[in-house]
Amino acid sequence: METSPPRRKQRRPPSDGDPDAAAAEERSVDCLPEDILKNIVSRLPISDAVRTSMLSRSWRRRWESTPGLCHLWSRGAHPAAIGAVLARYSCFVCEFCSRGIRREAFHFTDDWICLLAAKGVKSLTLSFWEYGVLNVGVPILHPAIFACDNGGRELEAMIQMSPLLESLELDNVELLDDEIDDWIIQTPNLRSLTIVSFTDDGWQIQELPSIQEAHIIVEEYFIDRDFVNLLTCLSQVSELELHLPFTEDNALEGLSCSFQKLRSLTLHTNFNDASSILSTFSLLSRAPNLKHLEMEVIFNDIPILIDAVSG
Repeated sequence: METSPPRRKQRRPPSDGDPDAAAAEERSVDCLPEDILKNIVSRLPISDAVRTSMLSRSWRRRWESTPGLCHLWSRGAHPAAIGAVLARYSCFVCEFCSRGIRREAFHFTDDWICLLAAKGVKSLTLSFWEYGVLNVGVPILHPAIFACDNGGRELEAMIQMSPLLESLELDNVELLDDEIDDWIIQTPNLRSLTIVSFTDDGWQIQELPSIQEAHIIVEEYFIDRDFVNLLTCLSQVSELELHLPFTEDNALEGLSCSFQKLRSLTLHTNFNDASSILSTFSLLSRAPNLKHLEMEVIFNDIPILIDAVSG
């Protein structure tokens, strides 16, 4: 015997005096406290946060005054739209990232940087899609990125004017000055420092009381660089990666500090000459609590990897 499907109970449409309608209105998102609404918006991707302005009149400008929005833009984002969003956003910018910036959009970054400098950006990433391609040219950043005006020492001044900076990575930074003078990396809260470059650009380290890890990978150092001073400034680190120089004499002769906190050490060195071997052992002898040692050694032009873990 066939049975007919059960009929669904039809609900009456709510009327003005219907208590169900009043309860539904009370459960509406718009009835939530303003701080909760802004917390919801702050968790959205920036493009979705902007789209909430189409929900209703009360949502039209809510994203503009919602603190904590991460401005993370994909390669497909229109550069003019990015600038328009930044111009309307009234809060401090915690994080800004735009990837895949093409040559025809390079000039838009001037407006972005000026707006971000005014909004106290804490984390800034600009990735240029065609940078390095033949005949494309080098993107020139607006000087507002340094939030200061100190002539040829903009980078030094930017670091010194960032007292809350905890992590600094200088990856193939190229200084275009005809003569490179010494410039200082100095900030009180820096915990992680990474310098990767082919040539030495004259940087010096000074007063890093909070430093915990450092990665110094430079292929060609200046002849007169003071490596004893460099290592002394990094004596508080627990993790160190270092490309030891090729010098005629022991570059670490006279090193007197002890690396009591050093637990992990990665060395890139050359065992073709006695000076590099002496530099290596000068450093190892002053790291009594070392737990992990990794060395890339060049011997007779053959790279040898040594990986040792202490129990």
